[in-house]
Amino acid sequence: MANKSIKARGKNFTKTELLALVDAIEARSKFLFGALQGPTLTQYHRDRAWEKVVEAVNAVAPVVRTTKDIKKKFKDLKTRTKQKANAFKRSTKKTGGGENEETPLNEMEQKIISFIGTESIEGIAGGIDTFQKRVVNEPTPLLIPPPYLEISLSPTEDSFNIDTPYFLSSQSFSFANPASTPHCTTCDTSNCPKEKI
Repeated sequence: MANKSIKARGKNFTKTELLALVDAIEARSKFLFGALQGPTLTQYHRDRAWEKVVEAVNAVAPVVRTTKDIKKKFKDLKTRTKQKANAFKRSTKKTGGGENEETPLNEMEQKIISFIGTESIEGIAGGIDTFQKRVVNEPTPLLIPPPYLEISLSPTEDSFNIDTPYFLSSQSFSFANPASTPHCTTCDTSNCPKEKI
């Protein structure tokens, strides 16, 4: 069996280390979490701010911590704080009354919430729920006009008028004029020379 090197687990953070970590991050939150702004705030400035946080933690730590250790610990602290704040919020909204069963946030957790923002816990005010089922207005069905008298128009006939609405009949591909009458009012025939259909 090959001898594999097993990484030893790091020493737990003490309460003084955690307080130093949160205080140092709170003091430099603009540099650590703010938007990079060209020459005034670059990745170089962000890296130097993390180095200052590491120095502040190592000043009170019994062991030497690396930047990787500090970033991981802060990420874990944020996650646990958000979970605890969400559990507390859910418990206060329960029906049935009574006292909240969850423990409230301590001072360090309240500091973390203050500089990471309540939006990560409560959501954006006035935001849109992307998982909400939306009712989309379905298009109105096309109204099929009633069958009209079908007439065939050729380019030489005089009866085609551009101002008169013509509809494509559903039975054939000839045009039908809804404004025309099927019979002559004078002689009551369909082929009357007096009125053109």
